[in-house]
Amino acid sequence: MVGGRFRIRIKRHSADGIIRNYPTQTALDFEVQPRNMLPGLGETRLYCGYVWHREERQMGDAVISLHDGQDEVIWISQLLDPQQGQGSLRQIWPTGGGGPERPVITMPRLDEEGKGTGSE
Repeated sequence: MVGGRFRIRIKRHSADGIIRNYPTQTALDFEVQPRNMLPGLGETRLYCGYVWHREERQMGDAVISLHDGQDEVIWISQLLDPQQGQGSLRQIWPTGGGGPERPVITMPRLDEEGKGTGSE
């Protein structure tokens, strides 16, 4: 749980944002967003991970995504490389409208020793 509002799982994503889980009850419960919650009181369930390039059998970009059900991708965003001097999200594509908005996540820049530089 992140900040009391976001629950995150780490998963491999396909190029179109789809993730696969073994269908345990816990996995099935996580895939569906909670309904009928008062604004600001519910949790949002997000997946973080990477895009898997099947043909090359290689990991691609780090991403964060919002799903509602196994094959319902609401949005997916690429996490930028900290080596490029940026630490926020860049939207890859929205898949629909009217759903929850994606969170804004910022990461501090780190120097070579892994210490914060004081800027984002």
